[in-house]
Amino acid sequence: MKKSDMTPEQQEQKKKYDREAKQRQRDRQRQEREALAITNANDYVMPEAEQRKLTQHCDQVTKTIAADLGLANLPEPDQYIVAAVSSVVFGLENQITKIVYDPYGMLVSGWFPDAAASEAIEHVHRFPTLFSSRNFTELYNKFLHAVVRWATRNEQCATPNFIQEANEEIAGTYVLSPLPEFPKPEPTSIPEAPSVPSDAQILEQGRLRLLNQLQGDPNIPHDARHYLDGF
Repeated sequence: MKKSDMTPEQQEQKKKYDREAKQRQRDRQRQEREALAITNANDYVMPEAEQRKLTQHCDQVTKTIAADLGLANLPEPDQYIVAAVSSVVFGLENQITKIVYDPYGMLVSGWFPDAAASEAIEHVHRFPTLFSSRNFTELYNKFLHAVVRWATRNEQCATPNFIQEANEEIAGTYVLSPLPEFPKPEPTSIPEAPSVPSDAQILEQGRLRLLNQLQGDPNIPHDARHYLDGF
């Protein structure tokens, strides 16, 4: 129908339909652009300038916590946890984030915040040495609250179980799961070594074999017969 043939109401409805159709088209185009922009998690590389600032920050935090504990360097497992905690806090404060897939989620300074929280919580409960550092304790508490706030704003990127652990840790109700027990191998029985016969037994076995072989031979000497008969 031509526009000139439409009533004012029909013209208004057509305008509304056209606006909605254009909006749907723009939404599809935006979603397509976003899909193309999403990076595989394994392929993500942080921009060099951000990586340099993050590295400097994490190195300084690690040195400060090591000094609190009277150590020249933190043990590697503790270094890993400190790097995770400090990186996520720094990334959230400085918007160093990236949506990725495989797995889908949001990387913050190269870390998945909820997964980092789960690892950090379990580690410090199994190995609580880091809590002897006042700086780590303050940073850890800040980290937990920051991750929970992040999850509230990004529910589609957060793993509920991990966030529940963070909330329990904040509330002081977190309970560390026991390590899995692996079945013990069944004891293997070692066969007993055959006993070694004595010299007397060897001689007796030889006598019996000869006796069986020469049984009924009339040419056996008298002395040999006495030996074979066991006299």
